[in-house]
Amino acid sequence: MDISEARIEKHTLRYEKPILTSHGEITERPVILLGLKDEQGNWGFGESSPLAGFSRENIYDVEEILSEWKKTKNDHLLAVAPTAKAAVDCAFLDLGAKKAGLPLHKFMNSESPKEFPISKLILGETPQETASNAEKATDIGYATLKIKVGALEAKVDFERLKAVRETVGQKIEIRIDANG
Repeated sequence: MDISEARIEKHTLRYEKPILTSHGEITERPVILLGLKDEQGNWGFGESSPLAGFSRENIYDVEEILSEWKKTKNDHLLAVAPTAKAAVDCAFLDLGAKKAGLPLHKFMNSESPKEFPISKLILGETPQETASNAEKATDIGYATLKIKVGALEAKVDFERLKAVRETVGQKIEIRIDANG
């Protein structure tokens, strides 16, 4: 596929509320958007958002690698930067879907469902706050909740999880994110 133009933009996404992890508090996330334009004027988009402390990559390296890739289209540059490669792959897939006149999910798999469940990240430092946030999420339709553990004492995390389960009942799936 011939690309007539490529654009790279760096943005900062600010979280509505800080996310507490075992690595500290996260208030924002840097993101790089990659746009690829074909000769017919179609645009495809991909993004890279490495999270410092959780990945070998950082936003500056990704920006540099994508800038060099933009000039050379040398895919070997992407071998050391998985999130940069993901941005390029997603942009090409998005562009292919647009050229085919299909939504991306149908372009990738014609049998894919139109809708699928997603999980809601539940924040809170106390059992009461965490349970209240979980209840709000289930009230608007979330059936799967994700709760980070490991940043607080294990006893506090246990009480938070217990309060959420008691509040939302057994039909709601709870995912525990203990990796940071």
